Amino acid sequence: MLDTIYHNADDKKATLLVALDLSMTFDRMDKDALVRCLKLTFGISGLALSWVHLYLTDRKQFARVGNSKSTPAVCEFSVSQRSVLRPLLYTLYVAPVC
Repeated sequence: MLDTIYHNADDKKATLLVALDLSMTFDRMDKDALVRCLKLTFGISGLALSWVHLYLTDRKQFARVGNSKSTPAVCEFSVSQRSVLRPLLYTLYVAPVC
């Protein structure tokens, strides 16, 4: 992409770049809707669904800078930022829309 931009600049051509920043997409997930989606769309039930529900319930996160850290806050509408399941759960959350 950069190579194309540089070549266009050398040739004095205009370049239009449209970028979509998806870095914040994981930050607004309705947990109850996610659990319903897992149950109704993907047929997850029983112990597996209970595990996901418990995993999403009362999760807390905080910010740390050096040796200082903020007061933990409950993640009301998202999955913890450091969660390895976050991208997978978001993909499942939006799958019915696709």
